[in-house]
Amino acid sequence: MGLIRRLRPILFISIIFLSACMGRGGYEEQEQVNIKIAYWDEKLFDENYGNFLMLEFPHIQYEIIPIRSIYSSEDPYEELAEMVEREMPDLLILQPAMHNYLLSQDKFESLDIHMKNHNLPLEEFHPGVLASLRSESDHLLYGIAPTFTQNLLFYNEDLFRSTGVPIPEEQLMWSDFFTLIGRFTQEEGAPGMVMEGGTLWGFLLQAGTLQGLDFVEADTGNTILATDQWEALTEQVTDLVRNQSLVFTDGSQLLQGDAFQRGEAATTFQTDSYLSVLANQEDFVWRYSLQPINANGISAGVQLEQVWSIAKGAAQREGAMEVLSFILSDNMERIFQQQGKLPTRIPTDTTEDNLLELYEYNVGSHVGDYSQIIENLPDRFKLALAEAGEREIEAILQGTTEVKAALQRIEVESEAAWPVTE
Repeated sequence: MGLIRRLRPILFISIIFLSACMGRGGYEEQEQVNIKIAYWDEKLFDENYGNFLMLEFPHIQYEIIPIRSIYSSEDPYEELAEMVEREMPDLLILQPAMHNYLLSQDKFESLDIHMKNHNLPLEEFHPGVLASLRSESDHLLYGIAPTFTQNLLFYNEDLFRSTGVPIPEEQLMWSDFFTLIGRFTQEEGAPGMVMEGGTLWGFLLQAGTLQGLDFVEADTGNTILATDQWEALTEQVTDLVRNQSLVFTDGSQLLQGDAFQRGEAATTFQTDSYLSVLANQEDFVWRYSLQPINANGISAGVQLEQVWSIAKGAAQREGAMEVLSFILSDNMERIFQQQGKLPTRIPTDTTEDNLLELYEYNVGSHVGDYSQIIENLPDRFKLALAEAGEREIEAILQGTTEVKAALQRIEVESEAAWPVTE
């Protein structure tokens, strides 16, 4: 259990400054409140939010329930559920994958009415973020992310023009995107895409996840790879590698910028922060669009790092909502921007055109986050999946096995490594 304490200032000067800008005062007569918050650990909470909350709510004490240890357990999801039952936090700050698991267990309060009552009209928030977080069963909002990252697809216009390939005006389907980059090869000047420092197997899992394909049932370890969809994707991607349209490198040239920055790749997947990387790019003309959509018309439009939720039946529900309201306030919006983050609440005082453009994308994401899915799986299973996957994908490239048979072997070997519960 976390230690109950008042959040203390880290820098005296910052407190004076923030008090002048943000402090409300007038809480001396208010009743002291203790709010239990599930978060990575106490130190990180203090660093990210502690000073701001202390200044805004001096009458509130915070009990931080650390959750970092659950990630080293055999079953992080089950461990999290047990922790919630045991510790009964009021406010939870979780990765989207963990949030979604508890949402499936009916552990959260709906925020729709609470946000309206706290003067947080939903039309002031990025529609794509809200779309990502709304429950697919009742379309209510059971969590909110204060910040987000926008996933984008960048094009090198000069390379497209020189090869006579038109840049698509509409958002692409994934299969069409792979066909598009297949029109560029390293032999003819520049590949369609270069992945620096990654592996083909990791790329394949990520691409499948973005298309809405599941590769594992996170609670049972049942691996789902020997399907028609995974087989078609694997064949398409391995063909691109054979033709040198999709190239993997060791990343040794990254000190000179990535392949797209160097003008050596026709496309790249990046997030909104890449806009500042290319801001002074004068060697070639570039543009960007949203990443491809899957067969259901869904794109990985936004990427969320943390989702804030109020526990169902929280003992300090109103206090938790006050804290959440402040995190979504104009004051924190400005602080997030100063930290280089995109606030979910649409900025009203920015002059950056590129920033405002990103809020026009009404695209959420109900596809999974590959990195978080992998992170929350048992270590032994992850290792077996990686070893079998990389071995079999190499055999496919060498032409020594059929795709379907390779995927079946990966399923069998990875499932055998799933921890057995008594």
